[in-house]
Amino acid sequence: MFADEAYLNIHSTAFAGGEIRGFLHEVQAVPEPGSLALLGLGLAGLGFIRGRKLKAVTS
Repeated sequence: MFADEAYLNIHSTAFAGGEIRGFLHEVQAVPEPGSLALLGLGLAGLGFIRGRKLKAVTS
């Protein structure tokens, strides 16, 4: 599995060839700091835009 060679294929009577399939990859438990920073900037930008729109509507 750590070499990205583990494959999962789930079969059912309706889909004999497999209905869910894919490779299993190792999961990283902690996100990278850059990803968190990008998420934070995106949310801050959305909040800023929403605040400007609310202020324009009430003015």
